[in-house]
Amino acid sequence: MDQGTISNWFTLLQSAGIIFSILLSTRAIFREARSRKISNYIQLTQFHREIWKMTMELEGLQRIRSKTIDCDLRLTHNEEQFLTFVFLHITCAFTLAKSNDLISIDQMKNDISEFLTFPLVKEFWQSNSRYYNQDFRDFVNACRKDGWTVKT
Repeated sequence: MDQGTISNWFTLLQSAGIIFSILLSTRAIFREARSRKISNYIQLTQFHREIWKMTMELEGLQRIRSKTIDCDLRLTHNEEQFLTFVFLHITCAFTLAKSNDLISIDQMKNDISEFLTFPLVKEFWQSNSRYYNQDFRDFVNACRKDGWTVKT
C-alpha cells in the first residue's frame, strides 16, 4: 500500500471512531435524562406521601377533603399551612413537567380539578393564588371543570 491509501484508511478509522464516540455520548445523555426524570418522579412521590401523611398525624386537617363543610369557610392556621405545602408541591410538579424534567403524569389536571372541588381548597386558592406565578395560576384555572377562575 502506498502512503496515500494508508492515510485515507487512518482518516476513515479516525472519523468512524469520532462518530461512534458521539453516538455513545448521545446515548449516555438520553439515559441520564431519563434517570433524572425517574429520580424526580420518585422524589415527588415521596414528598406527596409525606404531605398527605400529615392529614393522618395532625389534628384539624380532616376538613380539607370534605365536600360538605359547615358555614365556616375560614381556614385554620394548620389548614392554611397544609394547603400551602400542597400547592408548593403542585407547583414543583408543574415546573418539573414544564421543563421536561419529569415523567408525564397523565392525570395531573384531573387530580387538581378534583382537589379544587373541596370548599376549603377552593377558598384557599381564591385567597392565595396571587402568590403564585402567572403560568401556574393559568394552569390551575384551566384545570377547573366547573368554570370558576381566579381573576389575576
